[in-house]
Amino acid sequence: MRLEANQMMANQQTIFFEKQTMRESWVWLVVCFIAGIWIWAFVQQVLFGHPFGNHPVSDAGLIGFGAIPAGLAVLLAAIRLETKISADEIAFRFFPFMLKFRRIAFSEVEKLTIRSYKPMQEFLGWGIRLSLQGKGWGYTIAGNRGLQVHLKNGKKVLLGTAKPDDLGKVISELKSGIQQ
Repeated sequence: MRLEANQMMANQQTIFFEKQTMRESWVWLVVCFIAGIWIWAFVQQVLFGHPFGNHPVSDAGLIGFGAIPAGLAVLLAAIRLETKISADEIAFRFFPFMLKFRRIAFSEVEKLTIRSYKPMQEFLGWGIRLSLQGKGWGYTIAGNRGLQVHLKNGKKVLLGTAKPDDLGKVISELKSGIQQ
């Protein structure tokens, strides 16, 4: 049964695909700043023998702390929001936190709209967030435009997009099959 479902998705033609990556320069600047402090501390303490700070950690501990900026950089480079739309469903995943695509069949959808949103006010930022204002789950990487999906069961999902015009055209074409 599972194989059949995967084969059916593979046979469905994708009419919209978007892959967003972390492109916010200020986020990268923060990671680079943290890495720069670590590099400075490493050079001062390990290479020149001058303890870094008032209560320096061991050289091994300092080297271990290097995993923090390195891990953040790897995570930021890996994060991506992928959205696929076919004639039957919307599929999305927020990699690496969601390894499999979450699928929403159009039969479950009440309404679709492209809208502007306020990331900090509605979702307290970007990422995978539950709105405290009753606006449902948000899956966003950057920006302030998204596809708002209203489900028949009353739940809401917002998928961020960097291509609101392209996505809007696809949604307009699909609306004939979805009751507005």
